[in-house]
Amino acid sequence: MSASLTLPADSLGLCLLQGMQRQVDRYLHYRRAVRRDRDPEDLHQLRVSLRRLRSLLEHYGFALSLPKAVRLRSLASLGRRCGQVRDLDVLLEALQALPKPEQHQEARRFQQLQKQLKARCHQARCQLRRELQRSRYQRCITALRNWLAKPSFEACAYLPSPELLPELVLATYARLHVHPGWWIRATDQQQLRSADNYQLHDLRKTVKRFRYGVEVLVTVAPTLEPLLQRLKPLQTALGTWQDRATWTALLDTQQAHWQQRIPSLADRWQQDSRLAWQQWLEQQQALRDPITGLQATVYNCLGWRSPQSGRINATPS
Repeated sequence: MSASLTLPADSLGLCLLQGMQRQVDRYLHYRRAVRRDRDPEDLHQLRVSLRRLRSLLEHYGFALSLPKAVRLRSLASLGRRCGQVRDLDVLLEALQALPKPEQHQEARRFQQLQKQLKARCHQARCQLRRELQRSRYQRCITALRNWLAKPSFEACAYLPSPELLPELVLATYARLHVHPGWWIRATDQQQLRSADNYQLHDLRKTVKRFRYGVEVLVTVAPTLEPLLQRLKPLQTALGTWQDRATWTALLDTQQAHWQQRIPSLADRWQQDSRLAWQQWLEQQQALRDPITGLQATVYNCLGWRSPQSGRINATPS
């Protein structure tokens, strides 16, 4: 008899089992779609399923008795491979959506750049399709599928999820709450140091991990939905800003001095980056507010009274 049949309906284990089944099914569906290579969106969905699956294992692995073949390192490696190709896809889509430069020579360079990038995208997608067949990824997913067919859990998985919500949410929120990215002071992106760029990129990843960890609990705790909605504008602002930085680095490897050769493109991205940076500053200020910010939202969603201590708003010495 499957262990899932003995789990109480409101247990943490059943919640995690259902969440993992959804992500493994999505992974298998989109892996087949990526191999057919008909729609770039399939790769995005494949990457998201890997992220969500990895976040579930990172956050809640303590409640699962998994085989050794299920390795986070393998999922992370495949996710990075997908991310590299996805960055190229999104960059090409962004370029194709822009109007052609008015100046003839600049327009010719712009078209040449798109042609080079399209060829690189095709090559990267072919490499990824081969990568998906590698045995270490196959072993990991096969082990997960076997576990889902006959799951086993640690004792805490049989506890009711609603009673564990504060511990589950606050344990993952703690890393986000104290992240150094909240205290970056630069009011203009030109003032950012390389260390600041790294912290902002890591803050974005930390927000995603926290959101994915909370998402699986919404099925048993709908009161957490406002928390997910509160995080979306923050992710959008940081994502738009980070995309421009990633695209700039990619184009630097694709065509030397492209900013001088295609100045209209450089100007457009600089404007977009400035707008995204201003949106991030607004989110930074709003979410650090001790009374109405992110900490208060977390506590309110848990049905607790917010401590209103202002810790996230404090300036480290």
